[in-house]
Amino acid sequence: MRIIDEQHPASLAELEVMSGRKASNLSRTLKTMSQYGLVRLVPGKRGSVAPEVLVRGVQMDLSIVG
Repeated sequence: MRIIDEQHPASLAELEVMSGRKASNLSRTLKTMSQYGLVRLVPGKRGSVAPEVLVRGVQMDLSIVG
């Protein structure tokens, strides 16, 4: 998410180069993240999608007991 937020890749292909992860893995991960509202996949030219970060921080309150 940091790479997306700081470098603003215009496509999954650009993010693949920036992150060193395969586009197929990125696509699956980003689709899951978009279902949770963490990122948005913005349609681009020729069927490409540009990832956009929607959530920049999360605060959690976890109870260990009870």
